[in-house]
Amino acid sequence: MFFRLAICAVASAAVVAAADRHLETHTCEPNPCSSGSGSYLAHSDPSMYVQCGVEYNGERMCHEMPCGAGTVWNQEVLGCVHDCDGGCGNPCANVATDGIYYHSHCDDKNIHQFIQCDDFGGCFVQDCAPGTVWSQDFLTCVNDCSHILGGPNPCPDALARGLSAVRYEPDISKYVQCDANSGCYVQPCGEDMIWNDEAGYCIDDPSRVIVKADSGGFVKTCENGRVYDEGFHACIKPCRGLDTNPCTHEAVMNGHMFHPHPEKTRKYLECWPNGACNVVDCPEGTKYSQYREMCVDMDFDCGGEA
Repeated sequence: MFFRLAICAVASAAVVAAADRHLETHTCEPNPCSSGSGSYLAHSDPSMYVQCGVEYNGERMCHEMPCGAGTVWNQEVLGCVHDCDGGCGNPCANVATDGIYYHSHCDDKNIHQFIQCDDFGGCFVQDCAPGTVWSQDFLTCVNDCSHILGGPNPCPDALARGLSAVRYEPDISKYVQCDANSGCYVQPCGEDMIWNDEAGYCIDDPSRVIVKADSGGFVKTCENGRVYDEGFHACIKPCRGLDTNPCTHEAVMNGHMFHPHPEKTRKYLECWPNGACNVVDCPEGTKYSQYREMCVDMDFDCGGEA
């Protein structure tokens, strides 16, 4: 029996699984071993089991045995297995026959954990890596962009339609890239490019065409909302979605490359050396701090920043 205990490993749901199968349980009072129904029987307490011994005075001896800490009895494998934490039943009891080693968490809303089985019907609740969620279709944790999209991951449907990238609805200057396991990533289109559904990729933005220089070698008249900058000797476009651009030649030359967004605390403006302006999103749960010139926790307050 010590060998049996040594191989016991994993599974929280043995109790529930046993209940689902209406498994007969016992104690030693009355003695279940007299019926000769086996050497190891399920106990009414799932953290114990009944072991039947040799016959003594005309009756087989009965012993109520404890499972090891953190394990429960599994009648399918006749051993103590790891007890699934998190309140889940054990979906691993039949792993020897169904060969399924990975399951979604029993809480449908908990997409950041999954259940892994061992060869003995043991059950482990495992965490996905930060920023990923469990995919039962691919039996792995995949990158999750749903918190950015504000809705479900579009990649399972996209892959089913033979697409590897789809439109990012909030901003046509970005798109959603899908990997082979249905993970999703929000990616930027290139400078002066936007997503095009018909093409299935980013194309030049016709409303933000680069203005060519005049015969004198300098651009004097700007188009598409651009403003001529004497320092750069070029037309500088406003930040996308705004009417202004803080990335002047003076600002860039003085190293002022980061600026607060005039409307959104969870966004900031990043300057490029050529005067181009990029609108950047802070990660979930953070805001931009001009004092730190970086995204900080929402409760950060220094120098009167709200």
